[in-house]
Amino acid sequence: MSVRTLNYTNRQRIRREDARIKLREEKNGILFHASLRLIEYRLPGNAHVFVEAYRQTQYMRFDFGQVAAMRVPDDCYLRDFDFPEGILFRVKIVTTTDPHGLLLAEADQIRPRRSEDETEDKRPLLECQRSRELGNEVWKIDFSAGVPVILLNANLVNALALERDPVFTALVAPTALRTVFMKIVENERDWDEDDMSDCRSQWNYFARNTLRMPELPQNDDGDKCDDWINDATRSFCEVTNAVDLFNRYWTGAQEQ
Repeated sequence: MSVRTLNYTNRQRIRREDARIKLREEKNGILFHASLRLIEYRLPGNAHVFVEAYRQTQYMRFDFGQVAAMRVPDDCYLRDFDFPEGILFRVKIVTTTDPHGLLLAEADQIRPRRSEDETEDKRPLLECQRSRELGNEVWKIDFSAGVPVILLNANLVNALALERDPVFTALVAPTALRTVFMKIVENERDWDEDDMSDCRSQWNYFARNTLRMPELPQNDDGDKCDDWINDATRSFCEVTNAVDLFNRYWTGAQEQ
């Protein structure tokens, strides 16, 4: 059953199609372009428009002027980011009069396009991203941006090629999937399951349609939650034939 949340602050949610971001890598760095359509949201003309880029602890804010007179900043280079993957954006519309700074409308977790023909439905459900904040960890699951991602240590040689490596896939993907489902199953069902812009709805759809899993159990039944997570992980390993993947490509030491 779908659960719809109520917006008690009357904050408007800006649709993704009305807040599009495109990234381009240039010799001077990573440049972004924002295309914002706000006219139908009936926002005050003097409300301020901000575009924010973020990834883990990295953050930059750009002033796009007022709703009635939006202007592109002179510098839209993401100078605090050294590589493009994993950068997300949010758009915020805030008041400039009393009460000052009230959030009127927002779009969050906007994934930028890297090319004209790139769309949301072409993106992987669980992306790999480089990170310089892992110390000596090779990888970990991160939820800080609101969507689960696999962080790969940026100091690894050709880090992003790992996601295409069969051995890495066979070993990491099932554990990553188990962690994501634990996060979803054991928390409150406070999202709209019909809203496919929500990553929890996307994972629920994946479980039901690809892994052929039954409806998510209630989070107050620990045994059913554990069984569901175990079954989902086992089903994923069957679908990907994880053991065969590993055996065909493993070139480790042979038995003595």
